[in-house]
Amino acid sequence: MSTYEIRFNVLKGEEGHGSVDHGWEVYLDEGQETDEEKTKWLAKSISLQVPTALNLVNNRSKITCEGTLEFDATEGMDAAVIT
Repeated sequence: MSTYEIRFNVLKGEEGHGSVDHGWEVYLDEGQETDEEKTKWLAKSISLQVPTALNLVNNRSKITCEGTLEFDATEGMDAAVIT
């Protein structure tokens, strides 16, 4: 099981930040100090099937959870599912 951080993608549609439909950033949190050090995926939708916590960090809401990340092939691999 891994720890993930999920945030709204405020830069969606800009170069390097996915299309305007990629509304979510999913980070793998392995204890790194900065976001630049974390593995990041962009997703159009998310499904969280595990307990979650909502935190406010630097005026941005962040959802944290533990689980296993998969991408739903029926959604064109753009739907992140954490179970």
